[in-house]
Amino acid sequence: MSDASTRLLTLYVSLTSLVALPFLVNALPALPGVLTPSFLFFWFFTSVAEKWPVTMPLRNLGDQEGQAVAVSTAFYFAAIIVFGTDTAVLMAALAVCTGEILRGKSFMKTVFNVSQYVICTAAAGRAYELFAAPGPFMLAEDWPGLLAAALVFMGLNVFFTLGAVSLSLGRSLIEIWQMTNKTVVVHDIALYPLGAMAAFVYQREPLAIALLFLPLLIIHYAFRTFSNLQVETRKVLEALADSIDMRDGYTYRHSQRVAEWAERIGEAMGLQAEDTSLIVSAARIHDLGKVSWDNDILAKPGPLTPEEWEFVKRHPLVAVDMLKDLSLYRDGVPLIRHHHERYDGRGYPDGLKGEEIPLGARIITVADAYDAMTTDRPYRGACSPNEALERLREGAGAQFDPKVVEAFCQVWAAEEKSLEPSGQLRLAR
Repeated sequence: MSDASTRLLTLYVSLTSLVALPFLVNALPALPGVLTPSFLFFWFFTSVAEKWPVTMPLRNLGDQEGQAVAVSTAFYFAAIIVFGTDTAVLMAALAVCTGEILRGKSFMKTVFNVSQYVICTAAAGRAYELFAAPGPFMLAEDWPGLLAAALVFMGLNVFFTLGAVSLSLGRSLIEIWQMTNKTVVVHDIALYPLGAMAAFVYQREPLAIALLFLPLLIIHYAFRTFSNLQVETRKVLEALADSIDMRDGYTYRHSQRVAEWAERIGEAMGLQAEDTSLIVSAARIHDLGKVSWDNDILAKPGPLTPEEWEFVKRHPLVAVDMLKDLSLYRDGVPLIRHHHERYDGRGYPDGLKGEEIPLGARIITVADAYDAMTTDRPYRGACSPNEALERLREGAGAQFDPKVVEAFCQVWAAEEKSLEPSGQLRLAR
């Protein structure tokens, strides 16, 4: 993180804590009366939940952190109904602080998380009081308050969390929202009915609330399994793509460089962050189908025979067969399938032409071609960056999309001063 980003993040945390402070001060008079068995019961289980949250990765952005999800939200929601707003605020502050300390989080992260949960709980509590009927909780009468409180809590929680991620990564809040795994929202929504159910049960039979621990535990493991599946699937496929590149010393790190160029092209073309990140994730494994090639083809120093060439042309389809049943790459499969199509329709495997080819595939095509031309191969030496750039321009409208080539030229011009002695352009990162 740059110094400027660090300063902005520090300012953001400071402002968040200043907003939270009045809510916390207003709740302090309730402190002497809250240390009851019921309060301690909720505090304990909420602290345990805060100790083991699940952080969902941002879509197509590797292991970078996105929104943290914990089942503690259900307890905060229940506490608003059972104890009232001020006591729920105190419980949120104490539970989050306890959980952050147990997790060994930094002072700044602890202050931020305590502050944002104080704000979320206080605002949701006020919303519940405004729309719910007085007296014991009854769903038929209090559902407007429940709905208002849930919307306020979830909306503020998402806003504060994504704001911190936005400043950490140096990307706009809209971009971070676009890359957030929307499945998280569905999982998060399930916690509010469980919180209301916990409050309803607790007010009538406190010991019966133990029956809700198993559903909450199942939701927690569902969060964790979903997150781990996404990260591990991506890591396995990228490791396989890298191992394919490493089989041939000429193509070492090829897929990584293509992904980097594709990202820069997408940014230069003004694509939305979600679209650019999708292209990057597809570019990262675009040559996965080469796993079907044997070393005789991969390292052949001379021209391929017609039979060998037909076999080589199947590698996008092999990759599609490997990825088609993986939801994580569902949207990226067409980009991988068509990254060897030509703008004039003479490419493979489907002979698509012009705008029929997905834009992401057209971007990967240019990035792939540039990196291939500027690296040595068994059958030829590398071109200079300038020569490769000229070949891209010559192929614009035939092999390549002219708009993509133009965007690449802009990126290349911006990077020209970073030319390394090896002849490769060093991407500024």
